[in-house]
Amino acid sequence: MTSSIITLFGIITIITLSYRIYNFFHLYFIHKSTLPRYLHGKLNSYSLITGASDGIGLALATSLQKHGFNIILHGRNEKKLQGLATQMQNKFPELRTVISVGDSMDPVPAVEAISRVVEQVEKSGGKLTLLSLHPAVEMSAEKANAIMDLNAKFPMLLTRALLPRLITNQPSPILNNSSYAGEMGMAYISIYAASKAFNTTFSASLSAELNLMGADVEVLGNLIAAVKTPGNPDDETDFATLTPEVLAESTLARIGCGKRIVAGNAKHAFTTGLLQWLPEKVVESIMNKEMQRRHVRAKKGN
Repeated sequence: MTSSIITLFGIITIITLSYRIYNFFHLYFIHKSTLPRYLHGKLNSYSLITGASDGIGLALATSLQKHGFNIILHGRNEKKLQGLATQMQNKFPELRTVISVGDSMDPVPAVEAISRVVEQVEKSGGKLTLLSLHPAVEMSAEKANAIMDLNAKFPMLLTRALLPRLITNQPSPILNNSSYAGEMGMAYISIYAASKAFNTTFSASLSAELNLMGADVEVLGNLIAAVKTPGNPDDETDFATLTPEVLAESTLARIGCGKRIVAGNAKHAFTTGLLQWLPEKVVESIMNKEMQRRHVRAKKGN
């Protein structure tokens, strides 16, 4: 009897491991992105990218433009956005680049401003067919309300405002960029981590609701780990620390993968996946040392 139980447990373990290995390789090395299906016509599909002034948001905007999308850039700095829009327009003169200026930490007027820009785009014959949510996240934990407004309230309200248009213009995807901080919980960024946990759960729930509605709107929650951005300028690129450009291209390659929540890059999936096999106390010790290092470095910078 005991040997039968051990054998059964061994078979289940082998099957589980085999599935995980197959799933990993299929997702990151075999799957082909379905991004082209969201291009409605040659020149009238628009992607809205929030937090597009720099870093991951800008890299996503640039990648989407390369794939043939017109772009709506959203951010706080009007002068910077205008400069970026001019550069992108010059690089791809056949495509349009427009801007929406607003502070995501004041979400209601920011969402209203974006909605007006989208309305103007659609009145001129364009269609919003892709929404990429990537608020900038480099703030201290003292700004608790601002963090929640930026990472939870703003994406929620913007999705609510634009979802009817995305359903009308279906098929359409919503790419909601989140963080492994919301999955793991980390020292010194508890409020930020909580806001990202909301973000991830919101994506999964919205995906389920749209599936029940029969809407052809793909919701993909993108889990992000270490990226060298203006908010993390001291991080050096290595195996697990990516450039925004690398992350953007790999993230777009995951579209159509059939999952609700996914790591956009294989290296992030691999390194965080390894941690899941370790005892919780070991993981906590590893992450505490890293967060302590970052905390000390941040204090010296101030």
